Amino acid sequence: MELGARHEGHHHRANIKYGYIAFGISLVLAFTLAASNFVYLRKWLKKGWPDRSSVWARLGSPQPVWLQITLWLIVVSILSFLNIHDLKASYTTIIKRVGRLGFYLVPFDILLAVRPSLMATSYLEYISYHKWFLRLILFLVSVHSVGYFVKWISTGDLWRKSTKPLNFLGVIVFFLGLALAVISLKPIRSRAYRLFYSVHNITIAAFLTLIFWHARPGVTDAIILSVCLIAFQITQRIRMSHQVPRIVVSDNNEANLRHLRLLKPSGYPSQWSPGAHIRLSCSLVDARSWLFPSHPYTIVSLPSDDYLDLIVKKENRFQIEAMRSYTISSPFASLPPPFFHTAERVVILCGGSGISLGLPLLRFLKSNASIHSALHWAVSERRDAFVLDTIGLTHEVNVHVTRDSSFELQGSDAYQPHKALLSDGEQIELKTLGRCSDDLPEPNYEQTDGPKSRSRIIFHTGRPSCDTIFAPLLGEAEKVNCWIVVCGPDSMIVNATNWGKDNGVQVFLEHYGF
Repeated sequence: MELGARHEGHHHRANIKYGYIAFGISLVLAFTLAASNFVYLRKWLKKGWPDRSSVWARLGSPQPVWLQITLWLIVVSILSFLNIHDLKASYTTIIKRVGRLGFYLVPFDILLAVRPSLMATSYLEYISYHKWFLRLILFLVSVHSVGYFVKWISTGDLWRKSTKPLNFLGVIVFFLGLALAVISLKPIRSRAYRLFYSVHNITIAAFLTLIFWHARPGVTDAIILSVCLIAFQITQRIRMSHQVPRIVVSDNNEANLRHLRLLKPSGYPSQWSPGAHIRLSCSLVDARSWLFPSHPYTIVSLPSDDYLDLIVKKENRFQIEAMRSYTISSPFASLPPPFFHTAERVVILCGGSGISLGLPLLRFLKSNASIHSALHWAVSERRDAFVLDTIGLTHEVNVHVTRDSSFELQGSDAYQPHKALLSDGEQIELKTLGRCSDDLPEPNYEQTDGPKSRSRIIFHTGRPSCDTIFAPLLGEAEKVNCWIVVCGPDSMIVNATNWGKDNGVQVFLEHYGF
């Protein structure tokens, strides 16, 4: 079954159907995710509580990502060797097929990253899946390319074959993909996110343009679908963008945080769910708006407020300049909508700039007298609490100052202040783990003098304890609508999630990180 010239003979078109099979599987999966999420959220609202053990919840969740990617590896492995009887004789057929399988999975990967999501849930749910699925595609492309390099080296034709115009286009894509795979590693990505973002977009553009000429037989249908999805994303971004009239910055030189107040643009949406976030960038007419990533910020304000308030961490990655024009997106929801209709008892735990999620949730929950709620905020410096004054605090907040005492929750790693921004690589996972309690206990506290808002701040020294702050969630027979909402660094999220799992309490977590 030895093949002759590279794209000649009977086997020239033998692999076409396998690309379509892979695409068909991804299409069925996309439909399953969207339909399952839709049904799950409807049933949650109808029942009055989230059933995370239901088939709809399981089918609609991309978690755990490692299992999803493992299943895809099994699928592409089976397709790669299906109807192959002699590995040596069919070597070229296999490496051709692997490359085609990788390319026909590109539309699904783009779909995972579309904002707002077409999967009937927050696009943030799929960022981790999108990231690892892209790595799977890059792996398949690498297998395809390295396979040909090995073949050409064995025949002494490496230079002649790889420099042929159509083959060389594939070589370019291979090395771009290799560079992207390296830069996408977390230690590099978190330090050079702009570089990662630019290489990511360049690689995708090269993939769609150069492979159009490189692939034989052609993959025009997959390219058209991918381009349509990208065009849809661009259209959505333009449609949801609003020019910011003015940004007012409130700062404390010694604090780690900063308060931004934005005037609401004309025509800005009048409704959004508490804890939603916007994406801020340079004006759309500025090339930097398209070359570099936008920056997600959680909205501290509620729709009834006159302004859009943001609390961000000071950092060099993105600086607000008074004279520059900026654009913000319409709000993107974070928490699932049924949460706001069914939650009965909620304890919110935030770290650093994660307070931007906690404050609007607390205000919303306190507006309903039947919901018991509390907010605990861990900061490394007491002076960071100045943002509560500039925001205008309306409800009691427990502030845990952790400086000089490593921030741990039940044996966690040392506290590390997290990034102020969500990022394009952030992970936001909805993990509900089950069962609620009586009135909040009287805390030991230190009242502060000063403005009315500061009288509502209760300072605690040292790390917060899971058993203490989550105690109000225990005691009831049914805890299906009792929640921990946690937003902060890994150690905080891991320990709060484990506590919720051990005690049968629902958990929503939001991870600020790359």
